Amino acid sequence: MRVTVVIDDLRVAGAQRVLAEEARAFDPCAVALQVVALADPPGRSLASEIASSGVPITYAVGRGLLDVRRILRLARLIRSQRANLVHTHLTYANILGGLAAGLARRPLVASMHGLTTDQPRFNEVKRMVESIILRSLADPCIVVSKSALDETSRNFRLPRDRIELLPNALDLGALRIPASFDRAAKRRELGVAPGDKAICTIARLDPDKGHRVLLGVAETLSSRHPRARYLFVGAGRAQQELQEVAAAARVAQRVSFLGVREDVPEILAASDLFVLPSLSETYSVAVREAMALGTPVVATRLPGIVEVVVPGETGWLVRPGEPGELASAIDEALSDPQRAATCAERARKFIQDQCAVGPHIARLEAIYRNVVERAGRTLGS
Repeated sequence: MRVTVVIDDLRVAGAQRVLAEEARAFDPCAVALQVVALADPPGRSLASEIASSGVPITYAVGRGLLDVRRILRLARLIRSQRANLVHTHLTYANILGGLAAGLARRPLVASMHGLTTDQPRFNEVKRMVESIILRSLADPCIVVSKSALDETSRNFRLPRDRIELLPNALDLGALRIPASFDRAAKRRELGVAPGDKAICTIARLDPDKGHRVLLGVAETLSSRHPRARYLFVGAGRAQQELQEVAAAARVAQRVSFLGVREDVPEILAASDLFVLPSLSETYSVAVREAMALGTPVVATRLPGIVEVVVPGETGWLVRPGEPGELASAIDEALSDPQRAATCAERARKFIQDQCAVGPHIARLEAIYRNVVERAGRTLGS
């Protein structure tokens, strides 16, 4: 079975990481993926990682959603790749790839990784257009959490029987720490001195990830935890603003902006606590990675997170945008390392039991085959 995957871009982010894991895990004799990216963003991307799995990548750049020629080019590309179906990821791909799939007369599977976009001016317009395309062409739409299923059905007016729940999987093998890993050396490399507490957060540097809230909490906790170090992993449009906020809060010397990193598992393993202060989140890969590596977790009570972080059992949950609650949870986790370790061990076991790649791939392949059979298509069509 040949599947053309259309995605907004291949930057290092959640949906793209999921695609990279699927590219590694699929048996190409059963499902042959072909990836089309709608943009080639500057900086580090996952393109080489995906290509190393034997998955060809094509770029179809253009001029936004109104570029009719790009839609026609996508349709021709889908036909030339002899795709049995098209699987789209993220808003632009759902719209442009969905229209191209319709023109190419191929069935469409659309994945919903979030309910917001990065361009607030066009949110409502894009959501309306995306909703029309999904209702007309996609069967099914895939969501990553139970709470996202309800939101997607309501926001896009999609019937429940056309929505599939498929939680993202973690490649636990890729998260293994090398036997030679030296935690103390890694902490020194990250600027964490003996006796310091390393608090890590991993997310793109955008306002909806709540970094400003965490910086305010860092100032609040300065007297109680003067040796706390904050490691911000990720890049984004808000970096300069956040650096200015850190300076104004008098915590700049204790905050490190590490950018996009390839050693995320080692950074997590070297940290005393992982904090995700997001204001908006449908699913968090970073939370699950921290849990899989046995790093205690404090996160906001948001869709997709509440399904894995159970307060007092596998971590701490706080209301988004509530600095007092966030400060209290971080204080508890740092002040009671035994309790934090117990929660972290429960979390590690939960992820190992619930988030393996094998069942995810088997379920996605079954979805693909059902779609192709419903469309009445055969291999080579």
